[in-house]
Amino acid sequence: MRAGLLQSGAASSDGHVVCKHCLSGNVVRNGRKGQVQYYLCRSCRRAFADTDAPPGMRYAAHPIGAALAMFYDGLSIDAIRKQLAALDGIHPSDSTVHGWIMHFTENAIGGIEASSVEVSDVWMAVETVMDREEDERVWDIVDSTTRFLLACRVSRGRTRLDVQALLMEAFLVADRLPRVIVAEGLGPYLDPDELDVRDACGHTGAGGWSIQADTNLTVRLRDVLQARVRLVGRMKNADTTRLVRDGWRAHYNFFRAQAELGGKTPGQAARTTVSYGSWEDVVRGEGVVGLPLNGTPG
Repeated sequence: MRAGLLQSGAASSDGHVVCKHCLSGNVVRNGRKGQVQYYLCRSCRRAFADTDAPPGMRYAAHPIGAALAMFYDGLSIDAIRKQLAALDGIHPSDSTVHGWIMHFTENAIGGIEASSVEVSDVWMAVETVMDREEDERVWDIVDSTTRFLLACRVSRGRTRLDVQALLMEAFLVADRLPRVIVAEGLGPYLDPDELDVRDACGHTGAGGWSIQADTNLTVRLRDVLQARVRLVGRMKNADTTRLVRDGWRAHYNFFRAQAELGGKTPGQAARTTVSYGSWEDVVRGEGVVGLPLNGTPG
């Protein structure tokens, strides 16, 4: 169990107050502000409030986690603020919500460590144009059965080296080769004899894959991936663009349930384990390595 498990609450499981910062039980009362009791930790010498808010924050973990989920589902910051006012009765500023998104997205990307995934042998390759003027595009490899996003790469123009790097990432995540890659218009770039990736992945002598076109299989996926383009298009600089793009991938794979998967996330469908099960877990710091995404022992 990670030390972050109790960071957003001041009481341990046995009811004793513990420090939000270092989890020490060596704390004393340190006055009140309104209805809120404050404590001082004698171990780390830091103060904290007896609330559900993460250390140093005014608002509780639940609405912060909800804000992150709404953002990655495509809501604007203004729309998120209106939802928080209506549902939770809180009124954070635009800069506060933006700060939550940046800070906890970085925490999620650094904290999510997926275990091995169980995917099918039919993958989908989708290309999405991000910026036509700059000829910037995103290449994605997604498993057809679990919808798990195995690999993602941004490039300018189309080059075989970009596709080779994309497939290398997908092979290393899946630890297997596909039997079929479903792709529209990308067939010439996915020729297994031309890409020379099998030896590099430790699959010497393995057969290649066939290329198929299936618009029905890729059309909904393309719509989902296009939503990412609209989201990252709001970002003002390259650093926030990369951060949000990686955050969206974490949201898609591990935090966003899909109806076509029976209400599971792609990560659950692929039977992977990660250190967080929701954005609220990220906010709380409640990462438990080795537990599957439904939170029960595997």
